[in-house]
Amino acid sequence: MWMTSITDDADHVVSNDSMEAGLTAGEGVYRADCGSIVVPPSLCEPPSHRCSCCRAVLRARGKRVLEIQARQCDSRSWLVRFLRRCG
Repeated sequence: MWMTSITDDADHVVSNDSMEAGLTAGEGVYRADCGSIVVPPSLCEPPSHRCSCCRAVLRARGKRVLEIQARQCDSRSWLVRFLRRCG
Protein backbone atom coordinates (compact mmCIF):
# COMPACT_ATOMS: atom_id res chain seq x y z
CA MET A 1 0.00 0.00 0.00
CA TRP A 2 1.16 3.54 -0.66
CA MET A 3 1.49 5.63 2.49
CA THR A 4 2.51 9.29 2.79
CA SER A 5 5.29 10.15 5.23
CA ILE A 6 5.57 13.52 6.93
CA THR A 7 9.35 13.14 7.13
CA ASP A 8 9.88 13.70 3.39
CA ASP A 9 6.32 14.45 2.15
CA ALA A 10 6.41 11.49 -0.25
CA ASP A 11 4.26 8.40 -0.72
CA HIS A 12 6.11 5.17 0.02
CA VAL A 13 5.26 1.49 -0.48
CA VAL A 14 4.65 -0.24 2.84
CA SER A 15 4.22 -4.02 2.66
CA ASN A 16 1.60 -5.88 4.66
CA ASP A 17 4.36 -7.42 6.80
CA SER A 18 5.84 -4.00 7.54
CA MET A 19 2.40 -2.62 8.32
CA GLU A 20 1.75 -5.50 10.71
CA ALA A 21 5.14 -5.02 12.40
CA GLY A 22 4.47 -1.29 12.82
CA LEU A 23 1.03 -1.88 14.26
CA THR A 24 2.33 -4.56 16.63
CA ALA A 25 5.13 -2.28 17.86
CA GLY A 26 2.54 0.43 18.53
CA GLU A 27 4.95 3.23 17.58
CA GLY A 28 3.02 4.52 14.56
CA VAL A 29 5.99 4.25 12.18
CA TYR A 30 6.51 1.81 9.33
CA ARG A 31 9.45 0.67 7.20
CA ALA A 32 8.95 1.32 3.47
CA ASP A 33 10.19 -1.07 0.81
CA CYS A 34 12.87 1.47 -0.12
CA GLY A 35 14.15 1.47 3.49
CA SER A 36 12.69 4.82 4.53
CA ILE A 37 10.92 5.20 7.85
CA VAL A 38 7.33 6.28 7.19
CA VAL A 39 5.61 8.52 9.73
CA PRO A 40 2.05 8.92 8.45
CA PRO A 41 0.24 12.27 8.69
CA SER A 42 -3.40 12.77 9.55
CA LEU A 43 -5.67 10.61 7.42
CA CYS A 44 -7.30 13.71 5.94
CA GLU A 45 -4.04 14.68 4.17
CA PRO A 46 -4.15 14.18 0.37
CA PRO A 47 -1.65 11.80 -1.28
CA SER A 48 1.72 13.24 -2.22
CA HIS A 49 4.24 12.44 -4.97
CA ARG A 50 5.42 8.84 -5.09
CA CYS A 51 8.92 7.93 -3.93
CA SER A 52 11.13 7.15 -6.95
CA CYS A 53 13.04 4.47 -4.99
CA CYS A 54 9.80 2.68 -4.08
CA ARG A 55 8.69 2.84 -7.72
CA ALA A 56 12.02 1.29 -8.76
CA VAL A 57 11.60 -1.50 -6.18
CA LEU A 58 8.11 -2.24 -7.51
CA ARG A 59 9.35 -2.23 -11.11
CA ALA A 60 12.18 -4.64 -10.26
CA ARG A 61 9.79 -6.89 -8.35
CA GLY A 62 7.39 -6.87 -11.32
CA LYS A 63 10.19 -7.80 -13.74
CA ARG A 64 11.19 -10.72 -11.52
CA VAL A 65 7.59 -11.96 -11.44
CA LEU A 66 7.34 -11.70 -15.23
CA GLU A 67 10.64 -13.58 -15.65
CA ILE A 68 9.45 -16.37 -13.34
CA GLN A 69 6.13 -16.60 -15.17
CA ALA A 70 7.92 -16.72 -18.53
CA ARG A 71 10.20 -19.53 -17.31
CA GLN A 72 7.20 -21.47 -16.04
CA CYS A 73 5.39 -20.94 -19.33
CA ASP A 74 8.49 -22.04 -21.30
CA SER A 75 8.90 -25.16 -19.20
CA ARG A 76 5.21 -26.04 -19.61
CA SER A 77 5.34 -25.52 -23.37
CA TRP A 78 8.45 -27.74 -23.54
CA LEU A 79 6.56 -30.40 -21.60
CA VAL A 80 3.53 -30.09 -23.87
CA ARG A 81 5.72 -30.48 -26.99
CA PHE A 82 7.46 -33.47 -25.45
CA LEU A 83 4.19 -35.16 -24.52
CA ARG A 84 2.77 -34.57 -28.00
CA ARG A 85 5.79 -36.30 -29.56
CA CYS A 86 5.50 -39.22 -27.16
CA GLY A 87 1.74 -39.63 -27.55
